[in-house]
Amino acid sequence: MSTTWQCWAKRSTSATTQAAPGKTVPHCLTAVYSFEQTFDRYFGASNEQERQQAASDIQLKVPTEVARILSELRGSEGEEARWIAFSLLSLTDNSLDAIEQLVRAARENMPPLGTFRSMVHEEGDVVITVTFARRARFEELQRRTAARAMAEKYKRKKINAIGLGFTEASGHAFETCAWINAPWRHDESLEALVRETMPASFQGKRPGRNEPCVCGSGKKFKRCCGRFK
Repeated sequence: MSTTWQCWAKRSTSATTQAAPGKTVPHCLTAVYSFEQTFDRYFGASNEQERQQAASDIQLKVPTEVARILSELRGSEGEEARWIAFSLLSLTDNSLDAIEQLVRAARENMPPLGTFRSMVHEEGDVVITVTFARRARFEELQRRTAARAMAEKYKRKKINAIGLGFTEASGHAFETCAWINAPWRHDESLEALVRETMPASFQGKRPGRNEPCVCGSGKKFKRCCGRFK
């Protein structure tokens, strides 16, 4: 029986990604280095107990929610799922922890019925969005997840975007995901999309310029959604 989630991807083959000077080692490379040490301990073990202990350490150590996401991606045969997994594994431990916190916060703070909510995290040339609702038609959740990922990528001038979408009733780590890879270019249709996907409610009033943005990015409102009227 197949899972209910689907991947959606948009990729530009001309896009290139360069690591910023002084950037910390990606999590996937850190894992490889630690694996090499673990394998050395495994093959150099002097007894079965030491070998079993080393074997138990041969695993990718990521936060629980991130591990669930990777597990679901691994079960997919699509190329899009592999690209999303590689993008996640290229993030630093701090960003993986941030995704863990976003997903947990989303599950604990579901919006009222009939509404959607999104949270955002960015690192380097990647932005990650989490879009969620108590209940929603899959097609609507898929549309909103992809639209929010694309809008945040454009607004923050990133090369890559990952969008995760799920509902309260889902037993999966996510129900739909989007991965977008393309160089940033000015686009009037995306300017309109950014305005369309801005949070519709400011809980009665517009946030102050120096208050935290309502999208959950952690930036001041004037430097985030407040830049778009």
